[in-house]
Amino acid sequence: MSFECSRVVLVFCFLAVQHITCLSGVCVVVVSQEQYMFVYDAVLEALKCGDTSVPCTQLRQKLVKLQTTNPDTGKTFCQEEYEVSCGL
Repeated sequence: MSFECSRVVLVFCFLAVQHITCLSGVCVVVVSQEQYMFVYDAVLEALKCGDTSVPCTQLRQKLVKLQTTNPDTGKTFCQEEYEVSCGL
């Protein structure tokens, strides 16, 4: 069941299944509290912000856009994105 259906993300269960199903000789497992916190924060950011990836071919255009001032708020789009990420 996907997040869109259940609105629940079971990070611990997902990581446990990944560990159990790892068949190769090299398995990277989350073992410390800091690593779990990082995973939870990354999942939260992805759920709140959506896909924030930028293709290489559009990177310059995206940087120019981020440096542009939003006429509605008087802030740069970069400032607005930073404020959203801090509000997580």
